[in-house]
Amino acid sequence: MAIEAVERESIVGKTLIASAFATTDIEAIYGMVKPQNKASVRVMEKINMTCLGLQVFRSEQDLFDRIDSTSLLDPPS
Repeated sequence: MAIEAVERESIVGKTLIASAFATTDIEAIYGMVKPQNKASVRVMEKINMTCLGLQVFRSEQDLFDRIDSTSLLDPPS
């Protein structure tokens, strides 16, 4: 995936997360991705999700990530 596509997905992801936290009472959002899917792993990093590690899901190892409502979406570089 090209860098521009990752940046675009990052912006969309941050917007969706901000909207979800602003319009609901959810406290956290979880995501999962195959470790070999480097582009998706990068998107999760770019939207400031915290990797919780590998977990088995449907008999396969997936990376599980989390972002909570108190997380900064744009941390200092």
